[in-house]
Amino acid sequence: MIVTTEQLKIKYGNEQVLCIPRSCYEGMQSYDYGDLLSDIRFDGKFKLRYEVEQDEQWLQVIPYVVVKCGDEYFITKRLGGDPRLQGMIAYVGGHVNPCDYVNDIDDEMVFNGYHTLKEGYLRELDEEIGVKNHMVSHSECIDVFVDDRAPVSRVHICALVVADIDPAHKEDVKVKEVEKLEGAWATLEEL
Repeated sequence: MIVTTEQLKIKYGNEQVLCIPRSCYEGMQSYDYGDLLSDIRFDGKFKLRYEVEQDEQWLQVIPYVVVKCGDEYFITKRLGGDPRLQGMIAYVGGHVNPCDYVNDIDDEMVFNGYHTLKEGYLRELDEEIGVKNHMVSHSECIDVFVDDRAPVSRVHICALVVADIDPAHKEDVKVKEVEKLEGAWATLEEL
């Protein structure tokens, strides 16, 4: 499906998303969370989403979150939103926006990559499934990747985060964006 820049502008308006140049990632033998944080710090920019949605020279930074509590995982399926993702089992997460920005303590003109990403995924957890910061007992980035198999994913660099939910709050985890998602707890065996 070919989408014009004008169609993307209508769809996304003036939404800005955190990006890094693809050149930061390409050609690296290995690329990890530390590399991503450094690239956000020195090369990260908020760009208009409609301008970068199909521009493979920029990678939109997307924290995806695996939500778990004990041996169960909160699994979501996309029902609405981006037609390219409908029907897919999906991580909770999404774009990092200017409201997530945290500057570096030593230099106010650069990003604090760690805290900016964390603010982004905590906002997405709250928006999508009602998880508040105090409900997360531990979170950790376990992988960074670009999936070049599909056009929608070629313009994203994903930070895969595992967030452990405090068992006292497990029942509070519920899909809020019911027009876009459905979700339920499941063990690995049930998947």
